[in-house]
Order: sequence, then C-alpha cells, then structure tokens
Amino acid sequence: MHIARKQASLDLQNSRAKRVKFKARESNVQTITSDDLSTGKTQMRIPIWNPGDYDRKRSDMPKCVVNAKFLVLITTAPGNIDRRTAIRKTWCNPYASEHSKDSWQCVFLIGASNNQSIVESVTREKAHYQDILHGSYIDSYRNLTYKVFNSFTWSRTYCPLEYVIKTDDDCFVNTKLVYRFLTTHNTKTTNLYVGKIFLEADKRDVIRNSFSKWKVSKDVYAPNTFPPYASGTGYIMSQDVIAKVVEECRYHTPIPVEDAYTGIVIDALHINPKTSARFMPFSSGLSICNYLYMFVTHNVEPDRQSVMHHNMLIAKSECPGDVEETTWF
Repeated sequence: MHIARKQASLDLQNSRAKRVKFKARESNVQTITSDDLSTGKTQMRIPIWNPGDYDRKRSDMPKCVVNAKFLVLITTAPGNIDRRTAIRKTWCNPYASEHSKDSWQCVFLIGASNNQSIVESVTREKAHYQDILHGSYIDSYRNLTYKVFNSFTWSRTYCPLEYVIKTDDDCFVNTKLVYRFLTTHNTKTTNLYVGKIFLEADKRDVIRNSFSKWKVSKDVYAPNTFPPYASGTGYIMSQDVIAKVVEECRYHTPIPVEDAYTGIVIDALHINPKTSARFMPFSSGLSICNYLYMFVTHNVEPDRQSVMHHNMLIAKSECPGDVEETTWF
C-alpha cells in the first residue's frame, strides 16, 4: 500500500463517526452496463457516497433564516472560537452592517472531536448561538470535503437560499457590498459559480508528494491536473448549482482537497466557472475605497475583522467620487 493511501486512511480513523473510504477508480466515477431495449446498451451510474450521511438529528441543526438573500457557509476548526466570535460581531451580523436581521445568514461548519473538553465547549457554543452545523465526520483538514459537501446538502434540504457563499474563518466577507450587488446589480442568477478561479494548468497540478497536506494518490484520483476551480477561501454559487452539485457529487469519489473536488463536480455538470478579481487572496494593503469593490479577502486575523468591518461601513461616504462596480469583474 502506498504511503499516501495509508495516510488518507489514518486521517479518518480513531473515531466512531461515519466515514467514506477513498476507493480507486480510474475515471473517479463507477458505472455498470445494462441492457436497454430501446438503445441496446446503456451505462448506469452507481452512487459512491452521500454527504447527507454526516447529518445529525434535525433538532440539532441551525434554523434557516428563510427570507435571507444569501447564506454564508464558514469552515472552522472546533477550537477556533476566537475567530468565530470576531466574525459574529462584525460582517456576519446584519445589524452591525446596518441591515435588517434577515438580510443574510452565517453558519459555521464543525466536525466531531475526540477531545471531550472541546466537545463540551462546542456544545455550549452551539446552544447559545444556534449557528453551527455540527457534522458527524471527524474534524480534520483532510476531511474538509465531507464538511463542505455536508453543508451544501443541508442548504439544499433545509435552507435553499438564493445564493450560497463558501468561505473560511480566516477570511473577511464584505457582506454589505455583496448584499447590495446581489439585490441590485447581479444578472446571472442561475448556473453561477464564481470566485478566484485557477485557470492556468500548472496551478491545478495534482500533488502526489506523500508529505504534502494536499496530497492525492493516483489510485484515488487518476488525472494529473484538476479542472478549473475556485479557491476555497471564497466563492459564490446560485442555489440551482448547489442542488446540482449535491446530486452529482454522489457519483464522484471524494478527494481530500475540497475546492478542487468542487471543481471536479462542477466540470462534470458542464457549468462554466466565472473568475472574478473581487475575490482576493490577500488582505494587506487595501485602501478604504477598495471596499467598494472587494467581496472576499483571505489571511485575516481575528483582531483585524473589526477594522475591516469598519472600513466596509465607511467606504461609501469616504469615497464619494468612486463609481460602484456593477459587474462580477
């Protein structure tokens, strides 16, 4: 057995949580051939996994803000309460952003832990804020695919808002601007998958190095290059795409690189990714007026969230001469 495959297996052990074993399939999709009277031979696909298997009981899930314009799904580690607290006080709070409470909704994504003190802390936090989607997978970097696709399934089933933003807890989302853009300027309301898209082939190479946290062994995913995909730090999907992705992903073996896996599923659906410079991989060096353009930035420490949130609120008054951008670009 290859070292990479051993590691992929170890990442999912030491738990009674449900899990899916990475299986070797050359095409990443399992098919069977059966007879069909009208066409002779036809291929039937067999589901490989179901991200809904990681749900907990319905009463343990967040309640959907049904009138919200968009949902923000935020990956976070169980111990990152400082990051979640900073986000709740700033851009996740519509009141703090001068909007009504049902303008948008944020949900934090957390998996299971074997650390009892962390389990108790997350349980208290979840009961208090009611904004945590607690999956039954073990919370680890290599399980991010399970975390994200379980949240897509929850959105589709229980909270099918018009748009979904996926981001991380070290990012800043310019929710005030995103809300204004989606309600006023956006014209692409279906088949929308937009973010910082990796288009160059050399940026989509599959990493085989067994010591890398992004490693994917060839027996898990055979191609040497991923299809174009959006950086997992921030992208937006319309709800029709969420619905299609939730159905299509069941036929593609999950790999432990969640944003690349999203691109694999999107590619299978023949949805054209839209790249936008409004999703930035950095947060340093921004001027006040940049907040009239930027949607998502990365590498934001908890103590900077309040500063960036303040800049978001004053940008329009501080930059009266700037014309607000009305397109994704």
